[in-house]
Amino acid sequence: MIKKILFKKTTILERIILFCFSFFFLFIQVIGYNCQKYDSSRLFDLKTYIFIIFVPLFYYIFKFLFKFPYKYKSKDQEINSKKVFFTAFILIFLAWIPIIISFYPNNFAFDASTQVRMIMYNSLSTYHPVIHTIFLGGLVKLSYLLFGTYTIGNFMYGIIQATIMNLIFSYCILFLVKERAPRWLVILSTVLFMFLPTHSVLAISTTKDIIFSGLILLLVIKFYYFVTDEKYLDNNKNLISLISVILLSLMFRNNMLYALIIFSVFFIIIFRKKWKQIMVILLIPILIYEAYNLTLTKVFKVEKGPGVEAFSVIIQQLARVYNKEDLTVSEKEQVSALYKNDSLSRYNSQISDPVKSEFDSGVLFSNISSYIKLYLNLGIKYPLTYIDSFLVNNYGYFYFFDKLPISGTKTYIWVNCMGKDESFSCVDDCNNNFIYNLYDDLLEKANYQKVPILNIFMNIGFNVFVMFYTLFLLLYKKKYKLCLPILLLISLFITNLLGPVALMRYVYPIFVCLPFMLFLIFKTLSIKNS
Repeated sequence: MIKKILFKKTTILERIILFCFSFFFLFIQVIGYNCQKYDSSRLFDLKTYIFIIFVPLFYYIFKFLFKFPYKYKSKDQEINSKKVFFTAFILIFLAWIPIIISFYPNNFAFDASTQVRMIMYNSLSTYHPVIHTIFLGGLVKLSYLLFGTYTIGNFMYGIIQATIMNLIFSYCILFLVKERAPRWLVILSTVLFMFLPTHSVLAISTTKDIIFSGLILLLVIKFYYFVTDEKYLDNNKNLISLISVILLSLMFRNNMLYALIIFSVFFIIIFRKKWKQIMVILLIPILIYEAYNLTLTKVFKVEKGPGVEAFSVIIQQLARVYNKEDLTVSEKEQVSALYKNDSLSRYNSQISDPVKSEFDSGVLFSNISSYIKLYLNLGIKYPLTYIDSFLVNNYGYFYFFDKLPISGTKTYIWVNCMGKDESFSCVDDCNNNFIYNLYDDLLEKANYQKVPILNIFMNIGFNVFVMFYTLFLLLYKKKYKLCLPILLLISLFITNLLGPVALMRYVYPIFVCLPFMLFLIFKTLSIKNS
C-alpha cells in the first residue's frame, strides 16, 4: 500500500503543495533551532539551508500523509443527542473535580490581578476586555461586599467558567457523534477534554483567553455547518446564533476584530457569490461591537487602554536595533527618547513587555513623521535585525523542541493563586497539596515535556502544525470551502504573531479545536470523500 501511494501520479498543483509544505515545515524547525540556540534566525547563513537536502524525504512522508486511504464504518443509527451531550458533560465534570478542589478557589494568574484592581479601585479600562474584567472583578468585589472575603467570588468565577467550557466541549463531542466521526476520535477527544492538563487547569484559570477559546470552537463548528449545509442560514436561529457568537468573541478578546478583518478577505474570496450574506454575517456583529465600545467610553466613561499593544513588533524591533547594532549618536538619541526609565537596558528578545511597558507613545505621536522615517531607515540599514526580532519573538509557536520554561519570559501555564492582601496579587504555591504540586511541576515548571503522550498533545508546535497540515491537506484534496473554519484559526494566529510574546494561552483556541481539526483530516482522507 505504501509503495502504491508513494508512486501514485500527482498533478502539478499537488506537487507544488507537497513541496511548499515540506519546505515550510523544515524551514520553521531550523529557524526555531537557530533562534533558541543563537538568539538569531541566521537567515543569511548557508548552514541554515542544509535542511534542503531533506526536503525530498519529507516530500514523500507528507505525500503518504496526504494520500493515506483512511477507511471507517459510519453506522446510520439513531443518535440520542441529550444522552450523548450529558454523558460527555458528566464525564468531563467528574474528571475536573480533583483539580477544582486542589486549586481552590481557582488558578488566579496572568492579568487577573490587574483586572480585579480595576474593579476594586473603579479604574476600568478597555486595555483588557471590559466584559471579562467585570465578570471576574465583579464576582470578587461582590463576594467581598456580601461575605467579607474574596475567596467565594474567586471560586464562583472558576466554577462558572469551568461549566461554560464543559458545555462547549460537550457540544463538540456531540458534533463529532452527529457527524459520524470515527469512534476512536470521539473517545480520544473526550479523554483529552477530561484529562489533558491544558484543558482541566485552564478551565478554572482567570485569564480572558479561556472563554474566548471556547467561543472560537463554537465558531469553527458553525462555519463548518455553513460550508456543508446550503440551507443552514435559512434558519433564523442559526443566523442569530452565528452573529451572537461572533459578537461575544469580539467582546472577549481585543485582537479578534483584526482577525475577523483578515478572515473576511478569505471568506469573500471563497464565497464571493454569497457576498451579501457574508456582509450581513460579519458587519452586524462588528457594528454592534463598535457601538458597544463607544457606549463604554462615551456614556460610561470607561478609560481607553494604551495603544502600545498594537506596536509590539515595532517597539521590539527598535529595541533590538538599539541593543544589537552600532547606531549613530543621533539615531540612539531618537530611539532612546521613546523608552522611559532606561527600559532599553532591560530588552528581552523573546518578550516585548519590559520595553513595551515603558514605551512613550506621546513622544512617538508628537513627531510621528520623523519616527516613521527613522523606523524605515533603520529597517533598510538593518533588515535582518528587524526580521530576527520578529522570528525570535515568535519561534515558540512553531518549533517542536522549544524548551520551557524560559526564566522571566515563558512558562506553559502560569500556576498561581490570589494573595491574601488587598493588592490582589498573584502568589506562587498557595495550595500545598499533592495534585496542585503535580500540576505545578507539569505546567509551571513544564515537566510535561518529559512525559510521553503529554509531550505531544500539550506541545504548542504540534498543535500549530496540525492546523497548517489540515489547511494544506484540504487544498491538496481541493476541498476549498472546507478551508473556511481553519482560515478563521489562521487569521487569529496571524494576530498572535504581532503580539508581545509567544505564549500557550494565546494559541489555546487551536488546542480546543484539535478534535475538530482531526475530524476534518480523517473526513478528507476517507475514501468516500477523496
